[in-house]
Amino acid sequence: IIMGKKRKRKQKTLFDLLLILIFWPVFLTAIVIKAIIIIVKETSKTKTIKRKEIYKVKKTNLNAEELGNIGEEKIKYVLNLFLQENAGYVINDYKGCINGKTFQIDHILITTNEILCIETKNYNGKIYGSYDNIEWTIVYNPNDKEKMYNPIRQNKNHIKFLKNILGENTPIKNIVIFVGNANIEEIKEFKEIYTQFEFTNYLFNLNENINPNYQYWYETLQTYKLNITNEEHIQNIKKFIYN
Repeated sequence: IIMGKKRKRKQKTLFDLLLILIFWPVFLTAIVIKAIIIIVKETSKTKTIKRKEIYKVKKTNLNAEELGNIGEEKIKYVLNLFLQENAGYVINDYKGCINGKTFQIDHILITTNEILCIETKNYNGKIYGSYDNIEWTIVYNPNDKEKMYNPIRQNKNHIKFLKNILGENTPIKNIVIFVGNANIEEIKEFKEIYTQFEFTNYLFNLNENINPNYQYWYETLQTYKLNITNEEHIQNIKKFIYN
């Protein structure tokens, strides 16, 4: 009887040990898997929040023309500050005409060394686009997007007009300034792109060498300047596009 009890106790101990060896690894594995699932969910949630933060932008109630005017006024102020301390000329809202085709440039800054052809943009969304794309995309949120003409290409056309007037070897820089709250991280690598702060810093560190032609540039551009309204300029553009 005593031997039988010992045998039963030994069998129970072996059973308990076997149960522990089988059950605990399964139990621990289940805990690890559950922990991994929780971590993955939290990581995914974080990414979603960050993605939402990117698009946390509201469209303004102002129309494109009103936004453009505000942006241009900000850059006018910076250019006027520059001319208070430096020689040169600025022409704002310059409209000209070559071969019957009109063009409009937000700002032309004529320094003693070179010309800055400036295109100002005032947006609140995130800007996407490649250097050579005809159009870029403004994303306000995943369901609200709109297209814009690539401002680098736009300003290259302006520079062609200016060189047609002033000569092919005229030193003209392509400057595109984003004012407002636009997120330009995706296009920041392009050398033509500036924020208002970056442009101001660049402007007040310009080379002060003297180009003897800078007076001529200003006078010549004034002779080609057109006194037309924005509406007339837009109608002229449409005529060339649709005819």
